[in-house]
Amino acid sequence: MEYIKTNKGTAIVTDRNKYMEQEEFCGCCGNQTSPATEVEEVYYQDILSEDHKIDTTVKGNKLFIGDKEVIGYDHKIFGGHVPRHLTIRKLDDSGSRPWARFVSGFDLLDDGRYWLAIGDENYKYYDTFKEVNDFLISQGHEGYGIYTEEDFIV
Repeated sequence: MEYIKTNKGTAIVTDRNKYMEQEEFCGCCGNQTSPATEVEEVYYQDILSEDHKIDTTVKGNKLFIGDKEVIGYDHKIFGGHVPRHLTIRKLDDSGSRPWARFVSGFDLLDDGRYWLAIGDENYKYYDTFKEVNDFLISQGHEGYGIYTEEDFIV
């Protein structure tokens, strides 16, 4: 497992992608303005510290927060670590194809609090997962799921 430091703490590298950026030429004279360069993208997931206070359970290859399984959690990638950034989604089956509609950003904090953001202006810290669950249900999001966030890129 490969780790890197980010502004949030420690992260697990989930993938790497190398490619060549094409050389560039001046449109007027045709002279080369920049050479071809190799670029490496590093994909990562921020993780909670080892001494975090979030109530989580790893059962087999599955991660649970409260009684909710974190969908998209891959034990081979995370190795038992807990991802810091998650999302709340709710199944939307009103169209011809069901999909998990984004409801909220959902971050876990080392000190045991939860951060929930619904919309640009409505974010709040919660002390317990029960408070998060009660709020989501009060907003009409019963049946929601917790999903891993998409990888970030360095």
